[in-house]
Amino acid sequence: MTQQYKKYQNLEEQMQIIKLFFSQYFRKTMTTNTLDDAHDFSLTELKALSAFIDGDGEYSISDLSSNAYIPLSNMTPIIKRLEKRGIVKKYRDAQDERYVRVCLTDEGKGLLKRFMKRRTHEIEHIIGQLSQENQKELFGALEKAASILKALK
Repeated sequence: MTQQYKKYQNLEEQMQIIKLFFSQYFRKTMTTNTLDDAHDFSLTELKALSAFIDGDGEYSISDLSSNAYIPLSNMTPIIKRLEKRGIVKKYRDAQDERYVRVCLTDEGKGLLKRFMKRRTHEIEHIIGQLSQENQKELFGALEKAASILKALK
């Protein structure tokens, strides 16, 4: 085996470890049980809900698509489903009626609050298993890795 092959094999092993961690994290924090038994949401609906960074904010569907990392073509039907369930409300922009704005209903705001509280609790539980020093190292390493990987676009 060449030295270069070993280097890339090690990189792939590290990426698999990271993938497994984040896969488990998202499975724990992006599932219906992060809300309550009364609501049954798909993963994409939960992602759309979490795209409302400010629960009181008004967003274009394009903004929500960008916030949730969901293609715009997928976000439109997701928002329609959430609207039918009374989670969001759509309306025409007052300045330019060609644009649709979306906001959370009172029920949607409550769901978002509970959802984010449970997600925060879960990440605190996971990361809390690390020492303060390891937490700081992990956050710094992830920030550095994200910065480097953005340059690969």
